[in-house]
Amino acid sequence: MRAILNFEHQCTLKCDWCYVPFVRDRPDFSVTQRVLARLLEHGITEITIGGGDPTSYHEWRDLAASAKMAGLFVHLDTNGIGLRRSASVKDALRSYVDLLGLPIDGPDASIHGLVRGQPRHFDIVIDRMSWLGELGLDIKINTVVTKVNASTLLQTAELVRSLAPTIWSVYEYWPLSFGGTNREQWDDPAGSLTFALARLPRELGKTRVEINRRHVRRLTYPIVAHDGEVYIHSASDIDRFQPLGSIFDDGVLSRAFSSCTDEREEARSRYTRPNDVQEAL
Repeated sequence: MRAILNFEHQCTLKCDWCYVPFVRDRPDFSVTQRVLARLLEHGITEITIGGGDPTSYHEWRDLAASAKMAGLFVHLDTNGIGLRRSASVKDALRSYVDLLGLPIDGPDASIHGLVRGQPRHFDIVIDRMSWLGELGLDIKINTVVTKVNASTLLQTAELVRSLAPTIWSVYEYWPLSFGGTNREQWDDPAGSLTFALARLPRELGKTRVEINRRHVRRLTYPIVAHDGEVYIHSASDIDRFQPLGSIFDDGVLSRAFSSCTDEREEARSRYTRPNDVQEAL
């Protein structure tokens, strides 16, 4: 059972297709630790810590440590900007993180920069990849496919092949929440996104490829903000979120998880540890 814990105060990038609502106050990590405790009480087994960029707050290490010591599979999603090459960060990644997600949205700085709104960000991610490989950490590269970069997706695939992450997660642009404000710039009703996704292989050497169409990502997991507000994808409108209330209110988490069941084989195997496979055999 998986939950996403998002830091929704601010982001170090300004991607105007992003659907995360960055509208909340700066995190109080004593509250966020209580949020994690409530999720643990509910029996989650996997957590994605995302945003935004959770590594822009040094307390992410304490949160990841709490999750890991509680026995969770810890997936950290970051744009990489706050991820520093220090001994303490490397130790935290080795000790507390099972899977690390980083974004690459094009085969070069030009295309990636168009998607992310920051031309220098491509080089930042490539730099992070260069030293993260030393840690023996499983890496997941995330690519959002939009009208802007769909035609270069096969070129991006060759870059991913050379970087050899564990997983390449390719996401169809979703005009969800705030991300739908600029839909004309990113979406393509003519079908170029569908065509680009259909041409992708399912493996790139040792890298497993996950293709995530927006219509199959609905009602798959609850999202919890750092202050404890819980929301899910709306059952009635694919492009909206449905707020459920505070995680500290009785019944809110039960309602969230009763609505969300991610039974896709790809998603489940992403959070399977090697020793779990051995035990299953």
